[in-house]
Amino acid sequence: MTGRIFKHVVLTVAVLLLAGGLSHAEQMYVKGITRITMRSEPGVRHSILAMLESGTRLEMLLEKSDWSKVRLSDGREGWVLTRFVTEEKPEILLVQDLKEKNKRLSDRVERLKSENARYQETNAKLNEIETKYKELKEKSENFLSLEKKHEQMKADFQKQKERNKKLEERLDGQVLHGLTGGAAVLFIGILLGLGSRKKRKSSLL
Repeated sequence: MTGRIFKHVVLTVAVLLLAGGLSHAEQMYVKGITRITMRSEPGVRHSILAMLESGTRLEMLLEKSDWSKVRLSDGREGWVLTRFVTEEKPEILLVQDLKEKNKRLSDRVERLKSENARYQETNAKLNEIETKYKELKEKSENFLSLEKKHEQMKADFQKQKERNKKLEERLDGQVLHGLTGGAAVLFIGILLGLGSRKKRKSSLL
């Protein structure tokens, strides 16, 4: 009975230790040295699976005091010496990141330059269109003003024409009346002259 309890306790402790050694797939890196070995099992007696360069990204699966089980980006798993891995990004990766960041910034600057050039071109075209629009607007305003004056002049001319027509009609009426009156006076004068002649002749007789 005691032996069974002891085995149960040992098994429980082993499980707890194993669970304590597991990590949550933590991102790790090979430290800044030339190369390290990844082996099939913890210990230098086991076969080498790969040689890992400084800066290689590792996924921590199980961490112990001397050896840690890791997974590479291609899915291969193995054991490496714990002292050769770190959570801090190696300088070589930091330099690469800076180079990539600098390249992205340079590309962005070039895109901004290109966009700015297109903006300047578009702005110049807009300014040209705005200038032409203002000129057209001024010409249109002048045209409308001239057209209005022309219509006013036409209306004034028509009114003057109507006034002249009425004046001519009045003048024609006055002349006709004058001529008619003058002819009547002349006719009466002639009649009177003839009458006076007859009287003179009769007096002479």
